[in-house]
Amino acid sequence: MSLEVDIGIQWGTLDLEAQFAVKPGELVAILGPNGAGKSTVLRCVAGLLPIDRGQVRIDEDVVDERRAPVGSSPPSDARSVSCSRTTCCSPT
Repeated sequence: MSLEVDIGIQWGTLDLEAQFAVKPGELVAILGPNGAGKSTVLRCVAGLLPIDRGQVRIDEDVVDERRAPVGSSPPSDARSVSCSRTTCCSPT
């Protein structure tokens, strides 16, 4: 399973741009100081917060490409993303 994230969001005073890709078998760490937007990025990838621009792709499928109003509620069809050790985290 692969993941491609290229998103932009504005959440309160936070204006955040994030772009990264995870290939099958890779592990990724999101690092940064407090308040940098690490948890916000993960919430967007999981579909818990709407994105303002860009997209989230799992394999070849675009799973989020919303252009929601700033500060809106999470979508009613928010999805969960899970990862099993054998699928994502095993060495290749």
